[in-house]
Amino acid sequence: MAEGQNGAEVALLYPSEALMSTYRPGLHGGGGPDNMRVASCFRSCGASLFEGHRAFMFVDAPSLAEAKVAGDALVRGDLRWRVVVLPQATTLSSAALRNVHAFWKAGGAVVAVGACPANSEAAFPDATAARLCSEMFGEGALRRSFSVARNAAGGCGIFLAGQQTAILSEVVDMILEPPVTITANVEKAALRVARRRTAEGDVVFVLNDSADAWRGSVRLAGNASAELWDPRTGAHGPGGSRSCATASGDSRCRATADIPLDLPPFGAVLLTTSQPLAQTRRDLDEKKFLPTMMPLGAPVKEVGAPSRARDVKAEHRVNPDGSAWARAHILKGGVDTFMFVPFVYGASPYVDGMRGITFDAAMEDGSMYLAHCGRTLADKGRERSYVPFSSFARHGNAGKTSIFDPAKVRQFRIGFGGYFGEAGQTISYEVTPPTGYR
Repeated sequence: MAEGQNGAEVALLYPSEALMSTYRPGLHGGGGPDNMRVASCFRSCGASLFEGHRAFMFVDAPSLAEAKVAGDALVRGDLRWRVVVLPQATTLSSAALRNVHAFWKAGGAVVAVGACPANSEAAFPDATAARLCSEMFGEGALRRSFSVARNAAGGCGIFLAGQQTAILSEVVDMILEPPVTITANVEKAALRVARRRTAEGDVVFVLNDSADAWRGSVRLAGNASAELWDPRTGAHGPGGSRSCATASGDSRCRATADIPLDLPPFGAVLLTTSQPLAQTRRDLDEKKFLPTMMPLGAPVKEVGAPSRARDVKAEHRVNPDGSAWARAHILKGGVDTFMFVPFVYGASPYVDGMRGITFDAAMEDGSMYLAHCGRTLADKGRERSYVPFSSFARHGNAGKTSIFDPAKVRQFRIGFGGYFGEAGQTISYEVTPPTGYR
């Protein structure tokens, strides 16, 4: 893996310009609500690609500006990207945006998530940026709604609303064939993939990122054959399986493209090829990704009293429409306070195909798995939040596994944390029961 260079053909922008332009100083960090949206979108996009078994790499705006357009690829030195992802990149340099637009016009694929570049180093807002984004992603992108724009050269620009970060990996897979596709035991696969390109071919690293063993099979892009290396033992040999059939007394066998793997907990293998993997560009079917609301698989059994409260006096009530109102009276200033209202279910509310939960929250002032909702206590008014399951990560040391399984959820707790307030301060908020979306 030390040889060659990163062979990932998906580039995820680190939105430093958007982070700088939205930063607002605070007494206890944070950066302000707009800054938090940029950071949250960036993390969610990375998590979606990571959990979607997709090899990708981080790039900055100067790299996008300096890269050369070569057909449906952006090339910078030995690096080559065929899909560029812009996460909440509200501000982007003119040079980077113009080059990404030229890449799209030449046949490249670009995905913007959450927001399009609206500002440049020269203007806030920038009319040229708005025009280029409208061409590249469609008019819907300026309204921050799902849209797709194509051109005669085969270029494809997709805009995903913020709640659609959960499907980023699937959208990318439909645009560009992944280097590694899981072909057996997909549901239980917690595989992570890295790819490097060397003078002798590609090196693909496949990791079982789970405390449970995994047995299944994978296939390389273009049905490429590979040699399999076991770093535990040093053993290596042809990767793949053989299918055999007997007809008229003749036994015939042929190699198949599937590569069987038997990985122990946190085990890994290396797959090496004799030539670079050829990832095929695909036609996106946008109808598959239109956002759809859906009911939960189980009703709310009860709205419990605020739980996990710290250094606050909590009170709550359940409204006739099922939403909950809660208030926290800060008892001690200058400490990390938090409070969550639990929505409890008798059975799992998960439904096949559900990608996350959504709910409305109104601020009047101001193994547990944790996910950020993308807003702060400073965001007044009612606003709908979308929280993809990919955003949930184990909180603290509770539980035995780091893999979040939505089918095992029995309650969602919605509240605030990490707030350093003053003694005597009151924080009130209202939140609707969560529902699902796909």
